[in-house]
Amino acid sequence: MIRFNLKEFWMMVRFGVVGILATVIHMSVASGLVHFDVTGVFPANLIAYLIAFCVAFSGHFFWSFRSESQFMQALRRYFIISASAFAVNNVVLLGLVSSGVLSKVASVLIAAAIVPAISYVASRLWGFRQAPGRGVT
Repeated sequence: MIRFNLKEFWMMVRFGVVGILATVIHMSVASGLVHFDVTGVFPANLIAYLIAFCVAFSGHFFWSFRSESQFMQALRRYFIISASAFAVNNVVLLGLVSSGVLSKVASVLIAAAIVPAISYVASRLWGFRQAPGRGVT
């Protein structure tokens, strides 16, 4: 369970800063690759996701959660969380692109914007969970 207090608030702020940076990187790389016809929308989204994943994991492990977890355990868990969020992202992207209502760039941007909420809750409760008896600072 997540108890809202001052420590939790600042953890959410740090998570938000890292998440915004990773999201901006994801959106910039994906939309740039699509806009300049470097690759199709799905390969562009995958490339952007992988780059943003590295930024997000590093920022969350070392700053957002200041994790005392085992690095590899946290990496595996965060990858599962992130890959699940990426799957949801791609389902949304597929729906948006298939509908033809929006441009491909707008579809990429909207699909990328849904990931943060999923990621925070799962990361906080499982991905970077502290060992029993250890508080999060």
